[in-house]
Amino acid sequence: VVGVGLAEIICATLIAAGLGVSAVLGWRTVVVLACYLAVQAAYALWLKHEAILDLAAVASGFVLRAIAGGVATGVPISEWFLIVAMFGSLFMVTGKRSDEHRSLGRDGSAHRATLAVYTASFLRFILMMSATVTVTAYCLWAFENQNAAHRGIWYQLSIVPFALAMQRYAFLLDQGHGGKPEDVVAVVEQEGVA
Repeated sequence: VVGVGLAEIICATLIAAGLGVSAVLGWRTVVVLACYLAVQAAYALWLKHEAILDLAAVASGFVLRAIAGGVATGVPISEWFLIVAMFGSLFMVTGKRSDEHRSLGRDGSAHRATLAVYTASFLRFILMMSATVTVTAYCLWAFENQNAAHRGIWYQLSIVPFALAMQRYAFLLDQGHGGKPEDVVAVVEQEGVA
């Protein structure tokens, strides 16, 4: 719909605007945005064709956006948050790749080069590993904060809904709903409200 020339102008304008706004928020925000732009450029030019690195690049984009929010607002970001965000993002990205691998089959490599390299068992391994690290890191965060806050067992109790949400997401992935992670999250939220 949009011509290449106009797309390039819009892209350059949005990058300049983003850097300008981040400069107002401080140099740290500019650094995070520059890292994000570098990862996006590397992904578009190279990493999307490299197995494993494509998963890491997409997942790191989510983490860098979260870091940018923390840096821009002055909210400290804990190590546990970074681990949960990184491996949770890796879990979601791998779920999407797994759905593409399953639904596109042999034609998957025409859609995404790395789908020719990935096997279903490898993607399941990454899903299990990333889910395990995500839940473990969340548990460690909850116990650490409970001990620091001396507020009973509320942090520890939060582990239960977190683990159940991860299990529900994995169940939906297994049912073939991983192609659009935003839709899976919306389904989980709607079921939580209902």
